[in-house]
Amino acid sequence: MEKVDIFKDIAERTGGDIYLGVVGAVRTGKSTFIKKFMELVVLPNINNEADRARAQDELPQSAAGKTIMTTEPKFVPNQAASIHVSDGLDVNIRLVDCVGYTVPGARGYEDEKWPKNDQYAVV
Repeated sequence: MEKVDIFKDIAERTGGDIYLGVVGAVRTGKSTFIKKFMELVVLPNINNEADRARAQDELPQSAAGKTIMTTEPKFVPNQAASIHVSDGLDVNIRLVDCVGYTVPGARGYEDEKWPKNDQYAVV
């Protein structure tokens, strides 16, 4: 059976660019996952100090409770970070922090009685 290295295969097909989209309901840990992944995998592999500091500043906010923190899709880091995965495999990685769909009990997507959306604006 042929051994397939999924990361190497993706890197070859995309010129080394890998985007990871993190999707799910609100308040399920998408931003927290991205923040931890960046801290453990990406930031330690950014050699340029200024680039590392900039990527650190771009990390998503995360908080406990029911308030929605992510209001628009965001690429993290803003510019892809080149990291060394294994011998002969360097990739440019970005994560996409997607806005989640609402679930009962979530807060932060309504303004008084109306959803924060122009479609429902009261004139």
